[in-house]
Order: sequence, then structure tokens, then C-alpha cells
Amino acid sequence: APIIPGRSDAGITLGQSIDEVLNHEQPIQVHTTLGGSVKYCFNQVDLWVRQDKVFQIGVKLDYQGKVQDVIGIGATISDVQSALGNVIEDEEDNLIVSNMGGLCFETEIWQDGLKIEDNLGSRITDILVYVDD
Repeated sequence: APIIPGRSDAGITLGQSIDEVLNHEQPIQVHTTLGGSVKYCFNQVDLWVRQDKVFQIGVKLDYQGKVQDVIGIGATISDVQSALGNVIEDEEDNLIVSNMGGLCFETEIWQDGLKIEDNLGSRITDILVYVDD
């Protein structure tokens, strides 16, 4: 399924009941986060749930869905900037596209310092879609 910032990922819609998801697949692991939400871990997908509703969806490993049919797991920061716009770090150190809400991503460990521009070749390992307030 495509990755739609601020809306859906992995065929799951933000705001969807976790019970609907659990009717189709069982998680590998479930735990409470420091913020009090519940994280459900599946093979390629993680779901963060509050009050039985999904508020964040993350994909990882070899998930094949893409943002705007071009950016998926394994793309580089440079690829993201070329296809979607300028990549910046938000106040929580998440990598985001400056003009696109409801989407952030994680990359492999940076080898060349702490600046984005020094790590444009770093590959995406996780893509997260969340409710953009």
C-alpha cells in the first residue's frame, strides 16, 4: 500500500481502531511506551495506539510501499530532497520534509558528522506517518 503523509500507511488509516487491525494479524510484540501509548510491532510495521486508535504508523525492513510512488525504504536523504523537498530536523530530532506534514523518517547511522548535508547518501530505514496537528 502507498504511504500517504498524515493519512495512511501499510493499508492502515490513522484513527483506525486497533481492533480492526488485530482481526487480521497478530503482533510479534506489544509494549507501553514512555509517553503512555501502546506500540504494536509486526514484521514490517509498527503501530502506536492511544485510546484504541492508531495515531502513528511506521514501516521498516523491506516494506515496498512508497511516498508519491518514489520514496521508500532504502532511498537516500538526497533522493527525498530531489523528489519531495528540503529535509530538515524538527525539534524532536526527526528528519522531516519541510513542506510536508505528517511524515518523518529515520536513516542508517550517520558516519560523517551531525549535519544533514554531510549525510545525503544515508539510506532510509524507517518511514513514519502520523497525525499532523
